[in-house]
Amino acid sequence: MPELSWSAILVDGATLSAALTVVILGSLAYNPRLWLQDAPPRVRSLAPPLTDAERRKRLVVAALLFLVIAGVTVWSASRLIARNGPAVPYVTAFGHFAGVFLLFNLFDLIVLDWFVVLVVKPPFLRRFSVPGLSYEETVGSFGYHLMGFVKGLGFVVVMSAIAATAVFVMTAG
Repeated sequence: MPELSWSAILVDGATLSAALTVVILGSLAYNPRLWLQDAPPRVRSLAPPLTDAERRKRLVVAALLFLVIAGVTVWSASRLIARNGPAVPYVTAFGHFAGVFLLFNLFDLIVLDWFVVLVVKPPFLRRFSVPGLSYEETVGSFGYHLMGFVKGLGFVVVMSAIAATAVFVMTAG
């Protein structure tokens, strides 16, 4: 049975993290309100609803996120198949993608949420303010983002299963 390549997981996970970071930070710098759905519940209830234009732009960001995830996943799958030959066992493919997606989930928590949002506090995020709430109340706490990471583990499992199934089906037989 082929073994997991930890260096490939690191490279592919770092590639996914870098590409998604460009989209995430770029869209936050453009208009932090596009991420209103990820704000704490109190913020979502007090903030004015997204305008029609903001909803359309949020769809563009969602499409970009989907394209990046799909593109990097296909690229990563092609590298996985090239390393493991014509038949990649499901468990190997699942382990590979679980590592790749988990690496992004950790990067998102530690670097983007905790470090950038909560420590660095970039000026473009300060533009997103809700009357009566401090910056910290608006962007959430360390614990709030940790819960987002835990929820992201569901994404890791589901996406790993989808990608592993695709690789397994493509290489079986």
